[in-house]
Amino acid sequence: TSPNGKINIIAHSMGGFLVKEYLTNLPDTSFIDKIIFAGTPNLGAPQAFKILNYGDDMDMKFFGLGLNEDKIKEISQNMPLAYELLPSREYIFRNTNNSPNDNGAYVIDLRDKRTALDYDATIAFLESEGRNSTLLQNSDTFHQARDNAPLNISTTTSFYNLIGCGETNTIGGFNIYEKRSGTPSFGLRLTDGDGTVPIISAGSFPNSTRNYFSSYSMTG
Repeated sequence: TSPNGKINIIAHSMGGFLVKEYLTNLPDTSFIDKIIFAGTPNLGAPQAFKILNYGDDMDMKFFGLGLNEDKIKEISQNMPLAYELLPSREYIFRNTNNSPNDNGAYVIDLRDKRTALDYDATIAFLESEGRNSTLLQNSDTFHQARDNAPLNISTTTSFYNLIGCGETNTIGGFNIYEKRSGTPSFGLRLTDGDGTVPIISAGSFPNSTRNYFSSYSMTG
């Protein structure tokens, strides 16, 4: 029913993953006029590590009420999207400039000696904590195919990438401690982003020449 035969696509958060996959399988994308991504975690987000390992209320707090963190952890264990949200190999590579001493690692293991976990070591840690090995592998495969691949769009399609910033309480990494009764087994390291997605992830796109930064409250 489009008057000119073209459509626009607006994708929020992980909706961007769906659009990437959708476009990959299209032989002709010339019918798309504009694509707008808002707060898409192109390379993943460390918050997923917390969801899978420790639970999270997904920032859904209303009048003092929120989601049960333990229940969210339980539900997430066999959900592909939770694993696809984990930071990818490319995330760690690009994060090197932000944390050069840790080679871009977002997980620092302080249980024995200080060890910055690379991608494979992070996956090994997740598996040791009981996470789903198959979904971890599937997530790695998904990101390796998509993270550095430009969008399959025609030369007539305009692409806009909206990046949330200014929320410096966005989860950027973790310190892992020995498990002791009455003490937390992890600590958060914070960064800039939209409250869920760090700037480094939302802003990563091979053929994005139109990145727009906006207040986190407008994209998160």
